[in-house]
Amino acid sequence: MTSGVISMNIRTFVAFNIDPDPRLRQVIDQLDQIGAPVRISGSPSLHLTLRFLGDTPKESVSELIGILNEVAAEFTATDTALAGLGVFPDTKKPAVIWAGVKDPHPLVILQTDLEFRLRAAGWGPDTRVYRPHITVARVNLRHGPVPDLLFELLDRYATTDFGTVHLDRIALYQSERTPGGTSHASLYQSPSMADS
Repeated sequence: MTSGVISMNIRTFVAFNIDPDPRLRQVIDQLDQIGAPVRISGSPSLHLTLRFLGDTPKESVSELIGILNEVAAEFTATDTALAGLGVFPDTKKPAVIWAGVKDPHPLVILQTDLEFRLRAAGWGPDTRVYRPHITVARVNLRHGPVPDLLFELLDRYATTDFGTVHLDRIALYQSERTPGGTSHASLYQSPSMADS
């Protein structure tokens, strides 16, 4: 009999929680009606990711909370306009369906500061270019070909205004893979950032 090692790691990421405007909710409902292979992100789990951390020792959570609080104290809350529907990596093999951010600059500055603090605390660098977006659905091509309706929706909403979201609390999330897809749970939210 072999003894198993119990992992003390959890999968985490840092993000802003998003309460979508009715215009974006309507598009999410339309994506939901497509069915397989498209799976929407539930409204409670909509978020604008700042940094994916991956496997995280549970004992590091308190240090991460401290970093989030530092960033929240340094920056002011912001109203961010959302616009446009798109996919990653491309329309030939879509995997993520996203709503875009009109002016990513303030978020890029905040994310750069967060990245600096994480590296100073010993976290490895995130080598991907940061592109702020809200994941509204995922596409799993193992569940069938991409329906034409998805491409019609991408064309229809390519530049649509999806309203504004107020970003004032930075959250640490735990991500868990389940048979029904990935679920997210908020482990911590920073105090409200000061209004500008």
